[in-house]
Formats: sequence, C-alpha cells, structure tokens
Amino acid sequence: MSMVEFLGCFLITIGPVLVLFFMTIAHDPILVILCIARLANFAFFWMLSLLVSSAWWLFFDVIIFKTKSVVGFGVVFAVLFQEMFRFLLFKLMKKAEHGLKTVWRSDSLFVNDNQLAYVAGLGFGSIHCIFNMVNLLAAMFGPGTAGLRGHSYDFFITSSFLSLGFLLLNILWGIIFFHGFRWGLYHQPVIVLISHFMVSACSILSFQFGVAWSIMLTLAMVISMAFYTYKVLGGSWQLLKRSFKFTEAFWYPSSSSSSTAAQPEDKAE
Repeated sequence: MSMVEFLGCFLITIGPVLVLFFMTIAHDPILVILCIARLANFAFFWMLSLLVSSAWWLFFDVIIFKTKSVVGFGVVFAVLFQEMFRFLLFKLMKKAEHGLKTVWRSDSLFVNDNQLAYVAGLGFGSIHCIFNMVNLLAAMFGPGTAGLRGHSYDFFITSSFLSLGFLLLNILWGIIFFHGFRWGLYHQPVIVLISHFMVSACSILSFQFGVAWSIMLTLAMVISMAFYTYKVLGGSWQLLKRSFKFTEAFWYPSSSSSSTAAQPEDKAE
C-alpha cells in the first residue's frame, strides 16, 4: 500500500515535469543541451535564494525577536529573495546571450527568448518540487504512513498537488518575469511578485481553512497565470478558439493550401 501511495504522489508531482520535457524539449537537441547544462544553474539560484531567506529568518526572527512561531515573516522574505534571485538569473542569462548567439550561428539552431525563460522556469519549478517532496516521498515509502505526525490522511496527496501547482506557476512566472524585464514592461514582474505572495499566503492559511481551499486557490492562480502568459506572448481569443477546432487547415496550412492549389491543375488536365 505504501508503494502505491509513493508512486501515485511521485507521478502527481514529477510526472508533469517529465511530460513537459519530452513534449517541448526532447525533440530539439539544442534545448536538451541547454536544459541539462543550465538546469543545475537554475537549481543553484533557487537553492541560494532559499539559503539567504533561511539565514535572514534565523537572524531576525529567532535571534533578534526570539520567536519561532511567526511563519509569515519567513514566507514574505522567502518570496522576495526568490524573485530577487530570479532577476539575477535574468541578468546572467542576458549577459550570456552574446556567447550563445556566437556559438549558434545557424538559424536552425536559434533558441528564442521565450524558450530560455521557459527552461529557466522549469528549472526553478523542478528544484522546488524536489526540495518540497523528497522528504515526504521518503517518509511515505515506509509502512504505516497514512498520516504524518498527526496530520490529515490527505496530507501527502494535498502536498503533491500543491507542489505541482508551484511547479506550473514557476514556469509561467519565469516567462512573464523575463518578458517584462526584456521589453521594459515592469508591471509584469510586479504581477508575478503579487501572485507569488498570494499563493504563498494560501499555503499558510490552509492550516486554518483547510487544504481544499488552498488547492482550489492555487489551481485558480495557475489558470489565471496561464491565460495571462498566453496574452503576454501575443495570443488572442480568436487564435484560442481556432486551436480547439483541430482542423487540418489550422494544423497544416501549407499542405492544405498546396492541395487546393493543385486542384485547378488537375481539372485542367
């Protein structure tokens, strides 16, 4: 039973990462190299932000104020430091762009800015999931782990869904954050910061109002950020409606146009 629980929570948390990798990155060798080479860097920046925020909380909340019960104090500065290191990662990647363009001279090897931001967000989200779930996955692998230290029976499954929500949000936040600073649209990073605060507050309030509300609010934030990211990248409502029709003319416009162009020639013959 513990093995089934372990596999289920593992696939909920890590499964979407693997699906995104194989569907959006694995087909392009340049993106694979970029993802593998830079995933450690993205993880390092996220871990460094967590280290700085932990040291900040330890110094001010424990040593200065001599209390360990103010969780919100640590969460606020954890979000601030994560976004600050996300900005430092953006500056580092911007400085490395010249070297990337020098190496990748061919147009077929070109990787655009949105793909770099996507890989950066995937790295942030992956290390977030791994850090949050590795201890829980290790605990639920053993016998008798229906709950953990008096928590609800749904503790593991809700933690898996919350980690999945933060994974998807980190991908969307990375795209919006990088796009805003690259084009001087500074309200977009502010939206990322505010939404990050809101989701983190939801995870804290789950102790009072229940984990179901936290999951619902996180899901609502994922959907809203997905639509906003689609809008930021130039998407429109008409294009979204066309994408759900699954017509041959939409998915293969060149083949359909060539077939229609060939019909008069056949009739002429």
